Amino acid sequence: TAMAKFAADTPGKTVQELCEADIAEVGGGDPQKAIKKEGPTVKLLWLSRAMKFIQVLLQELVADAEASLSDCVRKAYESSLKQHHGMIVKGVFAAAVRAVPYRKNFMTGLAATEEE
Repeated sequence: TAMAKFAADTPGKTVQELCEADIAEVGGGDPQKAIKKEGPTVKLLWLSRAMKFIQVLLQELVADAEASLSDCVRKAYESSLKQHHGMIVKGVFAAAVRAVPYRKNFMTGLAATEEE
């Protein structure tokens, strides 16, 4: 990819500089055009959004020990990803939330075992 080539050609550059180079090459300097190309910068953007979702989800789980997992997931989604999704994806997410496990089962799955 363009970003990988740029990174190899210019060692020591920051992620910001790599993204700016990608936007310049892919989008002609226009971030909105670069977003439509689904290049590495866009993938990094979605990774950042996903990490924010996970962060908020874990914060919600810690903040309210009585809240259901689905409530925590909804709050995390609303504060991180919802604004970036269209109507169809929002609907799919709403349906997916109904399939999350019970909080107790989820927390048990997160717990370390003796082998770990």
